Amino acid sequence: MIDPIEEYRGLIPDEALLKYDDAAQSGLFSKFWVVTPTYYWKRQIDPWMLAEVVGTDLCALIARWDDEDGENQGERADHTGHPQP
Repeated sequence: MIDPIEEYRGLIPDEALLKYDDAAQSGLFSKFWVVTPTYYWKRQIDPWMLAEVVGTDLCALIARWDDEDGENQGERADHTGHPQP
């Protein structure tokens, strides 16, 4: 599954949000996504945050995290720390 970061429904760990904030402020990236691998139509527990490099079709891995217990599947905070629906 590929979700724009603004639409991702899981929680994003603080460490990943800090990396996102640094990447967003750098001006090097135009779009950000959270990609959750899907195998046999079942979502996996290792989301990745990707960013598209401005003016290219290239993407960079910004952060990845494990969610073995499914604890990051509720509300999320945006990069400013404000809860999102």
